[in-house]
Amino acid sequence: MKLLRFIRDNSLVAVAAVLLTACGTQAEESSEPTAPPVESTESTVDPSVEPTDQPEKPQQPGGGAPSIPVPTLPIGGSADDDSQVDQCVIANWLGDSEVPEKVSILVKTIDIKPPGVFDKTGSGCGGTTSCSGGFAFTSSRTKCSVAVRAKAEHGRSARLVFTGALRCPAGQDRICRDFVKKIKPQSIPLRQPGEPPSSEESPPSSNR
Repeated sequence: MKLLRFIRDNSLVAVAAVLLTACGTQAEESSEPTAPPVESTESTVDPSVEPTDQPEKPQQPGGGAPSIPVPTLPIGGSADDDSQVDQCVIANWLGDSEVPEKVSILVKTIDIKPPGVFDKTGSGCGGTTSCSGGFAFTSSRTKCSVAVRAKAEHGRSARLVFTGALRCPAGQDRICRDFVKKIKPQSIPLRQPGEPPSSEESPPSSNR
């Protein structure tokens, strides 16, 4: 009996030792720190795009070319038929010298002086490009058209006057300013159909 009891006790001790050893091993495995996930170091920026510290500046209209005002352009011409109420005027560049290469003279305003004699009508006439809507005189483009209408048939006169601005290539300011100084203002005569009214006769003096 003592022998069986001794064997049983030793068996229990052995089983307990095995269980303790297994629990210790699991505790050691669970105590090991878990490595954090490794973040990707790949850049999301497109390698074809070069970074810049300064934002891009928008280009100035006309490539930054300076503009020189021209109060009255040197234009000449006449109406196609001043015996009609509706007339087509072809305006030609009449400067002392041709417009230099790469230079343009933009038409800014078209006025009829004095007012009340003619009105501007339409955008162009006679199959010639209109002087309105951004037209510019250049070395190869020297004429444009203006359609006008007489407001009466009294034979009254007026003049067609253009103002403009010379657009100069960058780096040629002096050449352009010298060119503007040579411009002599000129305008185009207009005439209503009909005969001008005769001057009023002085009333006869009364005899006292």
